[in-house]
Amino acid sequence: MIKAIAVAASLLAGISLAAGVGSTPAEARGFVAVGIGVPLFPPYYAYPPPVVYAPPPVVVAPSPIVVQQPTQYWYYCDNPAGYYPYVPSCPTPWHQVTPQPGAQQ
Repeated sequence: MIKAIAVAASLLAGISLAAGVGSTPAEARGFVAVGIGVPLFPPYYAYPPPVVYAPPPVVVAPSPIVVQQPTQYWYYCDNPAGYYPYVPSCPTPWHQVTPQPGAQQ
């Protein structure tokens, strides 16, 4: 019962102070609240958040793409004897020859 009276008195005092009872409009207004009683909830103490370290990112480099060049050939003519483009035309079929280092070009 005493607690209810104290709560009602503090509410009445707060409302009267907020409404500015007995003060002129030019005066500054303030608000003071006093609470007496037992807290309804136990105090809450916030723990710091846990520290979680993320593992470093794993970067996997893609394997290089190896493009094999197509085999290149030289074209040889028997009559007249020679390689294209030194012999512009050949009456017989051209022969595909794999290029040899140090050979005639």
